[in-house]
Amino acid sequence: MISATSNLNAALWQVTPDRIRLGLRRERKFAACGTRGNVASLVLAPTDSDGDRPAIARAGADGQNLSHGELQHEVTLLADRLQEAGVLPGDRVAILVDAGPRWCTAFIAVVHIGAVAVPLDANLPLAELGKQLMHCGAVLILLSARHELTAAGLTGKYSPGCRRLRVDDMSSPVAAAPSGPTAARLPCRRDNRDPAVICYTSGTTGCPKGVVVSHGNLISQLMAIRIVMGNGPKTRVVSLLPPSHLFELTAGLLAVLAGGGSVFRTEQPTAQSVLGAMAQARPTSMVVVPLFLSAVKSAIERQLDAAGSLRRGLFLLLRKSALATRSMRLRRFLMWPLLRRFGGRLEYFVCGGAPLDTELARFFESLGVQVLQGYGMTEASPVVAANGPHSNRIGSVGRPLPGTEVRTSEEGEILVRGPQVMLRYHRNARATAAAIDAEGWLHTGDLGELDKDGYLYVNGRHSSRIVLACGEKVQPEEVETAILRSARISECGVIGVRSRSPLHNGSEEVCAIVVPAGVATPTGCAALQQALRLEVSRCCAGLAPFKRPTRVVVRNAPLPATATRKLRRADLIAWLDHSREVS
Repeated sequence: MISATSNLNAALWQVTPDRIRLGLRRERKFAACGTRGNVASLVLAPTDSDGDRPAIARAGADGQNLSHGELQHEVTLLADRLQEAGVLPGDRVAILVDAGPRWCTAFIAVVHIGAVAVPLDANLPLAELGKQLMHCGAVLILLSARHELTAAGLTGKYSPGCRRLRVDDMSSPVAAAPSGPTAARLPCRRDNRDPAVICYTSGTTGCPKGVVVSHGNLISQLMAIRIVMGNGPKTRVVSLLPPSHLFELTAGLLAVLAGGGSVFRTEQPTAQSVLGAMAQARPTSMVVVPLFLSAVKSAIERQLDAAGSLRRGLFLLLRKSALATRSMRLRRFLMWPLLRRFGGRLEYFVCGGAPLDTELARFFESLGVQVLQGYGMTEASPVVAANGPHSNRIGSVGRPLPGTEVRTSEEGEILVRGPQVMLRYHRNARATAAAIDAEGWLHTGDLGELDKDGYLYVNGRHSSRIVLACGEKVQPEEVETAILRSARISECGVIGVRSRSPLHNGSEEVCAIVVPAGVATPTGCAALQQALRLEVSRCCAGLAPFKRPTRVVVRNAPLPATATRKLRRADLIAWLDHSREVS
């Protein structure tokens, strides 16, 4: 059994002595802002000195842009309306609002008055949203105009006693919000173990469960992320992931605002919209999933192919020169013709949510942009470990966050104990007892290992592991990473299916389900299927023979996935069971 513990000093040890002294001073000031146990205090703390700096804006659109001072004022107005509506501390309030300034205001206002925020993903079917609303017992839904029909359906069919309150008919933010804290604006006093948010899991491993995250959980996350990433007033991010997921909520929104930085929300999570937002906002960092990085890399390569031999040769020469130096600043200077399209200030991506191909990370490193991979889960609020700008080890998910303990069991399962471990599953004591043992260790269900320096490596999920007739075990993520290196395949899901061989009756074999990239030919075409089988064989040639897929199925639709692009393997298996395309 291997274990590692990370505390404040260990995390600060990762950077230079000057940064350690500066970091300690900043964190003492940051922690002493008077949280009253309420995470809203940290998020609104920069208001006094940074009131005019942009807090959250909708990139590429007019209006709905809030400075830190205006954000505090808007939160105060909505908090007053919630209290007038009879919302009490501990009440659950669902949020069904467009991602952007109004969503941010809604979330902070709810926790500000001591209520419990329940973010809803508007992309889910009405029936699933209805189950979540009934399960959490929300007394009120905060909504925006675009979701009024959905909210009416939810309260009419699933939760008649739940009231509705529009957030986009509030008065416009004043030009200069009143300065100086007052007693009326102090957030409701909370205990570290008081619930702040109930976040429903994405359901990749079974039925979604309501994860109860406390104010103490979130405060510990904001403090730790600030230490590791160094968020400050100059931090600017472009946000494209749903804020209803804890990864984006903590790392991409709350931690940035708490440091006095600025968040710019894209109109749509499309490549064109994101690139336009980056050019306008000039971000210093972004929180992304591997699929986004893969799409950007593919776009760069396509443009180079179409640019002609002269420009392609110049790019390759500059990239070769960049690789010859270890200075990321010099690499960015050499690759400026390309990086200026991203705003020119981008220093790193924070990447999580799915396995990251090391070749993809190295590609962006060669451009002068770091890819800082992290690891976590909703039940850990959600970040457990992360690489930092000054301590990045490609292939690992970084060291445990400050105050976090990580160890692996005899079976290789990653166990986590620390201030970010959830309180419980809402109204599900049995599942809570199964997830958190008597000593406080969260059983993640993920397989991994720690190296001698305390860096964590994740090898896949225990539940998705494929057991072959020969006794060998295959982690689907490893096979998927190899296949997705092909430019001819846009998506891939690897699952275990019952073997068709009489000799292996009752065991599994490796099946790869692939979606072709940019191919208009129907997937029923025998030539296409044969070509993709050969492509999968080529991509997997470097894997051990038992890991190579013995069956390849071509699918003509995107694979089932969560909003953060995690593969829903159960749905994929169900689709395959009813598909006639099994080869």
